[in-house]
Amino acid sequence: MGRYQNIVYLREKQWISGSPVMFNKGALLRDTSTGKNVLQLQFASVDIRTIRAVIVRIDCLDWTKKCVDALEHTFNDLSVKPGEVFGDREPIILNDENVRTFVFTVTNVIYENETLNTEEYRLIGIKGPQDINSFGIYAEQFKKELMFSGFQTEGIVRPYISDGYWYCACGTMNPGTAGECIKCRAEKRKLAEISSEKYLDEKMRERQAQQKSERNKKNKIVAGLSGAFIICLAAGVLAVKIVIPNMHYAEAVKQMESGQYDAAIEGFSALGDFKDSPQQTVETIYRKALRIKENAESTEEYEEALSLMDSIKDRKACEDMIQKTKFDMAGFMLENAETVQDYLDAQDIYNSLADDMDCEEKLLECKYQIACLYSKTEVHAESARELFMELGEYRNSEKCLAELLAEHIELTDAYKQAYEYYENGSWDSALEILSGMDPNNESVKELSVKCYDLKYKAGLEYWSSKNYAEAFKEFNSIKDYKDSAEYLDKIKKIQEQQEAEKKAAAAESSVSLGELTSWLNGNWSGDGSYWKNVTFTKITDDSMMLDGTFTRESGRVGSAAKISKSSVQLVFNIDAFGFKDIIVVTKTGENSATVKFWSVTGEGIKGKADIIHLSR
Repeated sequence: MGRYQNIVYLREKQWISGSPVMFNKGALLRDTSTGKNVLQLQFASVDIRTIRAVIVRIDCLDWTKKCVDALEHTFNDLSVKPGEVFGDREPIILNDENVRTFVFTVTNVIYENETLNTEEYRLIGIKGPQDINSFGIYAEQFKKELMFSGFQTEGIVRPYISDGYWYCACGTMNPGTAGECIKCRAEKRKLAEISSEKYLDEKMRERQAQQKSERNKKNKIVAGLSGAFIICLAAGVLAVKIVIPNMHYAEAVKQMESGQYDAAIEGFSALGDFKDSPQQTVETIYRKALRIKENAESTEEYEEALSLMDSIKDRKACEDMIQKTKFDMAGFMLENAETVQDYLDAQDIYNSLADDMDCEEKLLECKYQIACLYSKTEVHAESARELFMELGEYRNSEKCLAELLAEHIELTDAYKQAYEYYENGSWDSALEILSGMDPNNESVKELSVKCYDLKYKAGLEYWSSKNYAEAFKEFNSIKDYKDSAEYLDKIKKIQEQQEAEKKAAAAESSVSLGELTSWLNGNWSGDGSYWKNVTFTKITDDSMMLDGTFTRESGRVGSAAKISKSSVQLVFNIDAFGFKDIIVVTKTGENSATVKFWSVTGEGIKGKADIIHLSR
């Protein structure tokens, strides 16, 4: 499909009186490479001076006709002569992808002689030219009148003349004040005269009367020759050879003029090279082809006419009529088409003619009909969507597209974005988009379940790896799916337990060693003969002195270390005896505690007593 995808065709020609340029045509395109919308515009000069630069302000409107952006574009380095076009090779990148219609205002025009026109011209829609075939039976006569008047006859349109502007036969739009075409110099007055159907009808009747008169003259000549033949018959064989062929020739002419083409072709062919019989044979074949074409009621008849024209195209300039016949045949096929293939066949013919004839409207109609047929089948729904998008504002394509997308949500940009998120693992983003769609749609339900299932599996993996925080996120977003709610309850209990442990740890760490040694400082009494009286004296936060009945020496000083928020360990080195005492005091109340006592000797650690209870 190429890099650029059509969104909207801009077909309406726009101009306003006084403006040096007109808007000719354009298109809004989607750059599939950058994802940006691009505007392609073609303007035409209607000024007699050569234009060097043009500045145009473009008001960008959305579907509701609200102006959502405005930008200014300059067409530089031009050398545009009267009637010439420009601008369509400069893509204009848009900022807002919702823009669909545009208002053009010409703000500055710079001419080759450095003069500047700064007046603003807000362009409005105007009528476009009609195809030459809109003349109907007068089309060929108009071409003849153009030729007799010295005007060009290639690529012509039907002239249109109004007070504000007029179209020349060459297709150029001219301001109403122009007396002759700014491009081909054809006179407006003369075009108005020879394009009048009344004038063309009179000329056609004159031509038919002249042809009848010429036939009568030929008949009189034939009658004279017949009398001469009787005289010459007596004179000899030479006369017979001249008169008889003339009689046969006259009869063939009569048959051709009366529409007896097969008999005339046979008669002229039998005459060989007599007079212009070969040329008359070609002319008769041509007329036969034209009659078949004009009365054709089937594709086969059009093909027969084309076959006849093709057989004489080397001897008669009929290429234009061959093209016209193909155009008419495609029109017949388009009008009577019933299947996609029928429309494709017509489309192929229009495509073959596109370089020489204006087939754009017909090609759009083929595409539109194909899209309509595709939209009725499930298997071709995506193709229908693409075609309706390419058709833009043509006929009711936008409405058809909306109806198609309503029936096939899976074709919408939103659904496609959701599906892309699903494939990329962004399941929450996918579900967020899907939540705004019809929950009863099968495609929406199917994709939603796929996202739920993947999130559920992710939650199970997090649960197995004891990553409860991430597991909670996954299960919480799909709490109504399967047993996600049960896992949420389990995780909450685990998290509550973990929180309690954190608080306990925090509380434990909140009691310092200094606070424990300050609490222990003082006189205590306990059970056992050696612990009846004992005194703990705080020296520093991490050292204490101990006196008591169990001690080997008085005033021992040892180190203090915190074991827990309620336990402190005291270590005393007994140098005189070569060992150390380890005492662990555990707070059981503000004035009560328990003591565990060990001695470390060369033989190892030895407990000195069971748990001792202290009080004060």
